[in-house]
Amino acid sequence: MRRLKYAGFALFAFGGCHVPRHLPEGQWLVESQEIAWLNEDPGATPLKGEAVLRLAENRKTLGVRLHLRVHEAVRPERLERAQSRREEKGKDPEGGLRHWMVHEFGEAPVSWDATAGDRTLRNLEALARRAGYLDASGRIELDTSGGRQQARVLYELDLGPLWRIGQMQWVTEGAGIEPLSLMQGSPIQPGRPFDVDALEAERLRIAELLQSRGYAEFDAAYVAFVADTLGVRSSGRFSVPLSVVVRPAEASPPRPHQRMRLGEIAVMQPRDSAAKPLRDPVLEHLISLAPGELYNRKALETTYRRLMRIPAISRIEMPTQSRVDSTGQPLVDVEIRLWQRPRFGLLTELDFTRTDVRYGPLLRASWTDRNVSGRGDRLEWTAGAGISSTRPFSYTEGALVPNSGEWSVEANYSMLGIPPLGLHRLKQSNAARSEVSLAFRRESRPDYFRRSLGVSYGFEFVENESRNSLFNIDLIEFTYIDLEVEDAFLLWLDGQSNAFLKSRFQDYAAPLTRVQWRTGWNEDVALAGGVRTSFEWSGQLLHELSPVLGLPQNEEGAYLVAGVPFAQFVRWEQEVRLGSEPAPKGGQWMARAFFGMAWLGENLGSLPYDRSFFGGGVNGLRGWATRDLGPGGVVDPDEAGVIRGLGDWRSEFNVEYRERLTESFILALFLDAGNVWMRPMGDASQAVEATWQGGTWQTVAFNTGLGLRWDFGFFLLRLDGGLRLHDPTQPLGQRWIGQTKARGAFHIGIGHPF
Repeated sequence: MRRLKYAGFALFAFGGCHVPRHLPEGQWLVESQEIAWLNEDPGATPLKGEAVLRLAENRKTLGVRLHLRVHEAVRPERLERAQSRREEKGKDPEGGLRHWMVHEFGEAPVSWDATAGDRTLRNLEALARRAGYLDASGRIELDTSGGRQQARVLYELDLGPLWRIGQMQWVTEGAGIEPLSLMQGSPIQPGRPFDVDALEAERLRIAELLQSRGYAEFDAAYVAFVADTLGVRSSGRFSVPLSVVVRPAEASPPRPHQRMRLGEIAVMQPRDSAAKPLRDPVLEHLISLAPGELYNRKALETTYRRLMRIPAISRIEMPTQSRVDSTGQPLVDVEIRLWQRPRFGLLTELDFTRTDVRYGPLLRASWTDRNVSGRGDRLEWTAGAGISSTRPFSYTEGALVPNSGEWSVEANYSMLGIPPLGLHRLKQSNAARSEVSLAFRRESRPDYFRRSLGVSYGFEFVENESRNSLFNIDLIEFTYIDLEVEDAFLLWLDGQSNAFLKSRFQDYAAPLTRVQWRTGWNEDVALAGGVRTSFEWSGQLLHELSPVLGLPQNEEGAYLVAGVPFAQFVRWEQEVRLGSEPAPKGGQWMARAFFGMAWLGENLGSLPYDRSFFGGGVNGLRGWATRDLGPGGVVDPDEAGVIRGLGDWRSEFNVEYRERLTESFILALFLDAGNVWMRPMGDASQAVEATWQGGTWQTVAFNTGLGLRWDFGFFLLRLDGGLRLHDPTQPLGQRWIGQTKARGAFHIGIGHPF
């Protein structure tokens, strides 16, 4: 016997003991509902009955019937008086705080309903019979022994024997289709459970298979299953003889299904003077159809997906028309109708989720030309500006108010393909696109002014469409950094007597290459998720060629490009995300694991500040503000010869439980763990507690917290409050919660953290 309980897990002892004040005498609050499957076959797919429950008990949020309690918080007479006052003032009586608490956020108590319970039992019996338990029958037990007008409902199903598929035959007489071509790969086999849903899936599989082999007019209605359960019941055997019947196109006289070829392929594009039609080479690369080929439904679907990836395309229609040519060959003509978005567009966005600042808005405005030359290309100009609160490296102020500003301009041009390769040399399935970008950015921070100029060329392509795998390669990204350090910060750096720290804040150039691979999955698995792997390296080849190229050197022996040393490092990031599907009236679990590490080269002596890993922040460990955590177990950064919150490697694990309170609000409970660390450098000025070896698990930070998300549909506003459970930035003996005063951080962000 297997029991399924649909009551939610009570995190608080009082969560399940609340009985509504206004529950009439003789009615019972549905405390929980359980399904007991008796005699379930261990080799069959487990039955799931939650979807057919007709009594949806009151929701629990973190174990508490929050919606019911809010509903009960307003007495009926007070609600009635409030509605009367609103009506007297000429307002809608169905409005106001009390109405929202009772009818919108609140939920009325769900009491036992015998009629709904009986319908649930009938649904469960039908569900079991569809799965092959043809003799399933059930009963209901109502347990009210707990008192306090609470009832536990048990639906007990005696499944009986599992009926299986017996002898099979495939009947295609008159249909013009070979049975062997359908039998290969079929999941319907003798000995399998006689599952109605599996038979329906087989019907669709056959239709899709034949439509991909030229049978354009074939659909699932031509497939029938003939089974005789009465004839074998008396024999005591529980196997069902099954015939899979594929009917001909016409019954009388029988006419076989015909394989059809593609006829004319016509493309209809807008003639609007403001829009540019896609050029013929682009269409030839994207359209997976050719006259004379066998009709293939999958090829039409693939063509649709590839065309929709073009930035200029907003909508596609692909009507088909059957005909017979002069030789008697049946053909299918396809018309591809393309609708374009407005060619020019203006977009603004607001960002609160930057990793290198504590908080502050960044506003961007982008102007876009979605089809510059008719090649499916896009040109985008972006201007951005923002203010933020940043912790100074010198720790001379608390940075609780905005103290930093920045502005930037950027141009991006993307195109179909990977120049200089022609489109005809690329696979259509790769959906390759290239991008060239140029960007200038100026930042004003308490410690320095920084100007950066960057130019890059890269491309991306689909590695495996079925696995949703994508490669993104930045072939060359050259960045030039001009840093103007404030006098006070320069004095602080000099006072540290640490050449390693100084090397992080100097002018430099970075000739960088980056390769990133990511994939995701969300079908036919219990947990949806994705994986991202990123490698980037800078200056490796240039350092080896520097003597040959005759590059100049500075006093420290570093080779120079454009008068500044170039960065030399290798950086790796690995991220894995997992999550459950959101339940209509339940929660969703999400988890992320992140690991990143950098290896330093000889030329610069340290990892550049903007390529370092940051501790804490709105998308990291939310019990700390950005750059308030780490590295390692450092308590006093000045004495340790490091900068608070910066590391050469980072490890982090996050788990979050999200539950939707209303259509607009989501409550989240989260737990984060991790830190950033320095790699051992053999430098006596660097404290060992900044590295993993200096304290190991004592340097791992833990926090928990609550978050509230406001879902506007087109974006999500997030408020997260984190409480530190273990704080490596405090002295030993004061790191765990309870050993010292409670600490934490509050964050504002846009979008979920992962």
